Amino acid sequence: MVKTLRYSLLAMLAMVCNVAFADEVKFDFDNDYATLFPTLKGVSSSTGDNQHDGDFTEATTATLEGFAVTVSAANEGVTNANRIWTSTPRLRMYSGTLTISAPAGKKIKSIVFNSSKWDAGNTANVGTLDNTKKTWEGEAETVVITIAKNTQMKSLTVSTAAQEIVDITNTPETAYTVAKAHELITADKGLDASVYVKGVITSISEVSLEHGNATYKINDTNTDEGALTVYRGYFMKDAEGNDKFTSENQIKVGDEVIVYGKLMDYNGTHEFAQGNYIYSLNGKTTTGIENVEAAKDAKQVIYTIGGQQLQKAQKGLNIINGKKVVVK
Repeated sequence: MVKTLRYSLLAMLAMVCNVAFADEVKFDFDNDYATLFPTLKGVSSSTGDNQHDGDFTEATTATLEGFAVTVSAANEGVTNANRIWTSTPRLRMYSGTLTISAPAGKKIKSIVFNSSKWDAGNTANVGTLDNTKKTWEGEAETVVITIAKNTQMKSLTVSTAAQEIVDITNTPETAYTVAKAHELITADKGLDASVYVKGVITSISEVSLEHGNATYKINDTNTDEGALTVYRGYFMKDAEGNDKFTSENQIKVGDEVIVYGKLMDYNGTHEFAQGNYIYSLNGKTTTGIENVEAAKDAKQVIYTIGGQQLQKAQKGLNIINGKKVVVK
């Protein structure tokens, strides 16, 4: 009986160790910053009395299942503080160091940084840091990343085993469905790459002529349920590379689109990140430029190329009913 009890205790100890020291852990700075860094007062922002609440004034460590990530304060003389920002990507570093440590008795073999901005001058004290892929590989108990300039992270995943680098890039011909886009976002691998997703516009929240972008939803069906948000996306690129919205009627519910951009999970919402654009609209891949003598329909919606609405078309380039028209 004593022998059986001893074996049972050993088994329980092994289970506890396995729980305490995982082989792979994701530090989700966007969603879990308050739990990871409880000593911070809040988040930093550009305005308000509490705009420095998320600043790191000293080295601060987050621990998760045996792994540790330490964010240093910014170097003396650097204008911007290392901080947790008010919006994604939340962890923003401008200098100093980011230190990642493995659980006792283990060694880090790979780190994948989910970063929308990563400075090419960042360096690691050991192993190989790939500033293009935003990955680290090697074998070390502790990895110190020295931040050269503006580096912004949504999360990082650290592992004691080499991680597979997932490539999710595709082509317009192999555009993902919305359902597949949700799967990719949930898997949270390879999201630094821009991809094509096809769908039907199910609702439109805003078309901002001031900023030239629009927020709307697309889906595999004609309903909003299970839709993917397209956040502040641009219109189709024309021959000159312009892609800003110039008319509210350039898109409508029911349009079939292929959107190109980066996928992300923003506080539980699956969406295209800002900066995406429409690759094709109802099968067309360009707005085109039409040559006409004049615009005679009084019901036409007319704008200048700069977005100013006109009562009638003027000589030169106009935006008439969402199309570029040269009036002679």
